[in-house]
Amino acid sequence: AVRSNALALEPATHHHTWFHYLDNIQDWCVSRQLWWGHRIPAYRVHLAGHQASDDNDDNLENERWVVARNEVEARQLAVETYGDHPLLTLEQDQDVLDTWFSSALLPLSALVGAHSSSESMKDHWAKDVEESRQCNLDPKELVRAEKDLKREFPSGIPSCGTDALRLTLSTYLAQALDSQSHGTADAVSKSHEGFESFRLAQSAGAAQRFFLQDLCDVYIEFSKPVLYSAKNNVRKTQIATKMRPKHFKFDAIFMQIELIVVEVV
Repeated sequence: AVRSNALALEPATHHHTWFHYLDNIQDWCVSRQLWWGHRIPAYRVHLAGHQASDDNDDNLENERWVVARNEVEARQLAVETYGDHPLLTLEQDQDVLDTWFSSALLPLSALVGAHSSSESMKDHWAKDVEESRQCNLDPKELVRAEKDLKREFPSGIPSCGTDALRLTLSTYLAQALDSQSHGTADAVSKSHEGFESFRLAQSAGAAQRFFLQDLCDVYIEFSKPVLYSAKNNVRKTQIATKMRPKHFKFDAIFMQIELIVVEVV
């Protein structure tokens, strides 16, 4: 789908990662010998008059297995595959699924089978999912008007609601990328640039870095001594720091300004 442009990835730099995983698919051992977790939905079929292989036998060629959602479906599949034996029994695998594999079951269990017809795939804005421009989901189309937010969240958005999850996922998308952000203007510029180019991780990262590294670590911390102290030397230091130019060409001018400031203070 990506090679035929039926599915577009933004930004296009992630095409390499996409094809690397899909072109190098390998077997994955999903079984774990734990006391908790999702049991593997695989059932060993035992037939009357047939000797089953030992549990410790690595040769699985003589074993009969079926994979199904539950035991009822597993029995139906076993009958269709191996015949309707009167003493057919099933034994579910005692191992559990890998933790990451179990985590991937959440969207499947929540969404698979929820929409049985194409009509139910229409969103409440009366627009087909397939009608999205160039098969892309434009973030601007996902942002609803203020009246829609009030309708969906009459009591306001919870402080630890889905927005926090969206922010975390957006920043996680670029975990291998480096981004620099210094100052308010640069943070705003990076944020707008990210939204315009569909790089949501860049926008979210710029906002987080500005809030943590600039606002909290610098601006707020440097303002505390001035806010909590009434000493004249602190005020003089603040004024001198703000007025002192960093460029050496202003040394002569600064010497004159420093004298004026000291006299005024």
